[in-house]
Amino acid sequence: MADKKSKVQEEQEYPYWNRVYLAVVIWTVIVIVSLWMFSRAF
Repeated sequence: MADKKSKVQEEQEYPYWNRVYLAVVIWTVIVIVSLWMFSRAF
């Protein structure tokens, strides 16, 4: 019973963490590209 409950809880939390990881990856790419463009300007 306890295993089943914890599995349901994990499934409910997964989409939220999926979005967090996606946002971190996107922000990392944006920061790297902006720094690269900034360095190309000089």
